[in-house]
Amino acid sequence: MWERSQWVAYRQVNQRYLEAAVARGDLAAEAQARSRLGWVSVEEIYEEARANFQRVKDICDSSANAPDGVRVRRHLGVLYTKWGDLTLAKRYLHEAETIACANGQEEWPTMHLALIAHAQAGVFMKSCDFASALSYADQAQAILRTTNNLESLPMIQLRQGDILYLQKGRWKRKQFGARLHYTAVTTTPKSASSPGLCNDLPR
Repeated sequence: MWERSQWVAYRQVNQRYLEAAVARGDLAAEAQARSRLGWVSVEEIYEEARANFQRVKDICDSSANAPDGVRVRRHLGVLYTKWGDLTLAKRYLHEAETIACANGQEEWPTMHLALIAHAQAGVFMKSCDFASALSYADQAQAILRTTNNLESLPMIQLRQGDILYLQKGRWKRKQFGARLHYTAVTTTPKSASSPGLCNDLPR
């Protein structure tokens, strides 16, 4: 894990890159810099991350850049999940899924769909629907294994383990400020709902 000083330096470098991109009107470079800055901010500076991701979304939509449009919507879904707005999280992940599925004749959507399913699992973890969360996590792994890129597999498997742990322990969420935490209870987890990812891509 990076030290805070490394993140500060990373932010400073990308801030300068962003300023240069804006000055020369390079929208692609601006989107790249804002995407990086958004991830730096996603854990602690919610509004800055939201503003950067929203600007990236606007740039991608105006340029009909479907792959990056899917990616930034997933980023927005993750952001809103982390900060507890599950309605908006589901909205952006659904939009990401819809765009990816509409481009199912190409190769690029498959990896995105795996990561979207992974993000959807995170949404259901926050709402303590662990059965549905596990269903999405399992689907994320199944989709990913159809590709030649298994770089994200440990991340997905870690989430599967977290879900199983929470499900076994029967936890509920408690909100402290804007962030969500879990505490043990005795309620039974909900039953799984059916994932809605498109079916026209290889699994």
